[in-house]
Amino acid sequence: MALFTSGDRGGCLALLQRLIAAGGGDSRLHRLAAFVLHDAREYDRALYHAEKAVALNPKGSQARTMLGIVLDSMGRGDEALAAMRQAVELNPRDAEGWTTLGSALDARDLFDESIDAHKRALSINPGHVAAAMNLSLALLATGRAREAVDLVRAHASRHPGDERLAQRLAFCLNYDDRATRGEINAAHRAWGAFVEKRVRPMTPRAEEKDILRIGLMSPDFRRHSVSHFVRPVLERLDRGRFEVHALFTSTRADEVTDSLRPLADAWHDVGALTETELAEHIRGAGIDILVDLCGHFAGSRLGALARKPAPVQITWLGYPGTTGLRRVDARLVDGLTDPAWADELPQNERESERLVRLDPCFLCYTPPADAPEPGDRARRDGEPITFVSFNDAKKISPATLDMFAGVLARVEGSRLLLKCGALGVESVARRFAAEFETRGVDPARVVFEGHTPSQAEHLAAYRGADLALDTFPYGGTTTTCEALWMGVPVISRAGETHASRVGLSLLTNIGLPELVVDSEQGFVDLAASIALDPDRLAALRSGLRGRVARSTLVDAAGFAGRFAGVCSALWGMAESGPG
Repeated sequence: MALFTSGDRGGCLALLQRLIAAGGGDSRLHRLAAFVLHDAREYDRALYHAEKAVALNPKGSQARTMLGIVLDSMGRGDEALAAMRQAVELNPRDAEGWTTLGSALDARDLFDESIDAHKRALSINPGHVAAAMNLSLALLATGRAREAVDLVRAHASRHPGDERLAQRLAFCLNYDDRATRGEINAAHRAWGAFVEKRVRPMTPRAEEKDILRIGLMSPDFRRHSVSHFVRPVLERLDRGRFEVHALFTSTRADEVTDSLRPLADAWHDVGALTETELAEHIRGAGIDILVDLCGHFAGSRLGALARKPAPVQITWLGYPGTTGLRRVDARLVDGLTDPAWADELPQNERESERLVRLDPCFLCYTPPADAPEPGDRARRDGEPITFVSFNDAKKISPATLDMFAGVLARVEGSRLLLKCGALGVESVARRFAAEFETRGVDPARVVFEGHTPSQAEHLAAYRGADLALDTFPYGGTTTTCEALWMGVPVISRAGETHASRVGLSLLTNIGLPELVVDSEQGFVDLAASIALDPDRLAALRSGLRGRVARSTLVDAAGFAGRFAGVCSALWGMAESGPG
């Protein structure tokens, strides 16, 4: 374990092989071998050792938990859950077993069982950090961001040096409608300080070159919103000046991965590498400008950036805030998402990176080729106005519920369709229905839907909508672009954080800044006034897809040129050094 935690996975496995050869009848050795091989994504070998561990100790709960983890990673979900349930039956006092089971349940949207399992783990071991972190994710997924933040903050206060809790607190604060921009940034910087104290930078040098190697790093080169926005860079970046490398940090490819792969000059499958190995790989590949597209989301590899493997490091697109790392040089935003006043915050409340404004818009949307035509929504007399919001449940904060309820109260007979994966779970839908009821809204006026099988079917759900309502303080990006492409205007509320101002950038860049307000009452007033004015609503909807198609929001060539200019400028600054 000392070898493993130091990053020497190979040395760890070699020692384990010697120990197993000398005393292969010890279940613990096989369990540890399964753990290390699972970490290396060598699932077949890991399964052999996990099954051997169970065979040697049939009543051992930890061996069965490990078997469940390996089976889960191999896509054998039913067998995995069975093994994990057997583990906690064998030892109901095993906190690790309960939280492992809870995570597997959470991944299958079995949120109530997941929350119960994590709470069971914490009742056994109140200081169990993994259980607290996993519980925070289950709470967040069901729209309970305030509870998630309070939980993590309480555990972080008991474990002030825990890097994992510091990162989870920073992440959860993005969704908390009580949090300020300064508080969110300070939490990210606190995490960054932990990491940069632990990790020594490689300090590569920027030297004059004719062609720069740009490395786009993400686990989301697949069916994911990031894929809609990274294409312009992969397809259009000037190959006379840049060589584009895609660093795919996941092991789960799909048909979107296959479509993106040929667009890069070089494709690197690096999902199985440790952070140290990944940093070495990036340096070995000669990446000049490393662009992180994930931030603190699932699959984050910010630990590799903390090692500074590339002379210039940028964060862009995938995460709505700072990395917290001083070794990341720039964060690409625009003047609307992050106005000049963001640079005037107290030092500890600013982003850790330089804010580089990629005006007029920090991203470029690639509409899906299979999107259906927008609906005409010519309503018959008496047909109710239909509002929609297809953002994740974790974004539906109390502030968002207050706004949505206010709109429904103002527009008599209207209904609201909320659609995302978690809302297809009956218990989650029931909880939100109760939230509307406490705000004076008949739950029968709110419709909850889960995922649809295909993207085309998901987009087709907009055809019955009149007006889309954005969430706050974490607004939509892909969902807003999709609604607009499907001919549905979006009402958005801008706050002080990047996450709450993306709607302002998107709507301004298609020429509709008047659909953005800065308060709850303004949101209610604007949505109600448009909904109750058929001519105004019809005028907004008419030709909306065409308006988007002619806008800077989808101008791939223009965006690629601006992106190239920013990268060249940052490289020039790195060449000249400090000052």
